[in-house]
Amino acid sequence: MKGRIFGTFIFFLVLIITWSNAAHADWRKYVSTDKSFSFHYPQGWSVNQKESWIDISNSRSDESVLVIVLPTDEKKSARDLANKTISALKKSNPALRAFNGKEQQDGKREAFTFNLRNVDKEKQYRGYGIVTKNGKSVLWLSFTGPAEGYSQKHAATVLKGIGSSLASGPNSHPPQLGTTRAPSDQRIPDESSALTNKNSSGTPAKGGGLIGTWSSNPDTYGDLVDPSSGTMKGVSYNVEHYKFEPNGTYRMIHCGSGTVISGCATQKGRYEVHGRKLYLHDRKEDWLPDPTRRGQKGAYKNKPTGDEEIDFRFSDQNTLRIQGTSLKRVQ
Repeated sequence: MKGRIFGTFIFFLVLIITWSNAAHADWRKYVSTDKSFSFHYPQGWSVNQKESWIDISNSRSDESVLVIVLPTDEKKSARDLANKTISALKKSNPALRAFNGKEQQDGKREAFTFNLRNVDKEKQYRGYGIVTKNGKSVLWLSFTGPAEGYSQKHAATVLKGIGSSLASGPNSHPPQLGTTRAPSDQRIPDESSALTNKNSSGTPAKGGGLIGTWSSNPDTYGDLVDPSSGTMKGVSYNVEHYKFEPNGTYRMIHCGSGTVISGCATQKGRYEVHGRKLYLHDRKEDWLPDPTRRGQKGAYKNKPTGDEEIDFRFSDQNTLRIQGTSLKRVQ
């Protein structure tokens, strides 16, 4: 661990994770064995320092923070380095999933944040992570905890507390943060919907009431008119179709005709239900553009696309809303 990398990390934690400040009575200081760096961590947690990584964990709550100094590669972005690290971690932990990645940049300083999912001995975990890069300095920091009752605000508070207190030498200062316990109004019930079920082992069900075929009514936006002649060329519309199988696979078709994009996208992959969240992974997509509409991206097949977590809810047994789109059960 080198102290010079910490300034970059503190900058991005303050930039990206902006929770309210408060007291810092529940943080303790850790100083490395060679006194080259120090940081504060939540009271009741333990620190395990290795050569290029640090594990900070709470055995009672089953939560942990992982800090890794990553090998530098000036040609690769923070996103690239995060994905490379995730791929390496998945070799020993195939159930690990990262999704909803977001990039931020300020000059030469980069940051990439992401959500995490994991399964260990049938127990579900969720998490949040960040990779920062400033020239030759690259740092990974991630939080994971049980999915049941997971709070991203709590995760971000722990990460910001540890990251913002990182300092060269032994003189770390306590973070100006609130309690590290997740407030009840921020906890997310993992399986709260009555229409999604757990199986006998207690892990999230593959679909519950979601299994089946769902389709939206075509949304008509108006006529498409040729601006040069004023004649009608067609109707602008949008329609979505989902099919969720009992084995955890799904297929989605989204077709539309508009002034900018016109054609059909077909997506297939695997899905998991976590409370009111639908987690889509191992996804591949086909795109077939409308041949009469010029200037669109060309057709492609089986293009890998990133994992995604989206909101869904049931209005009733036969009406499903996915990210605001209302779908009716077809079968």
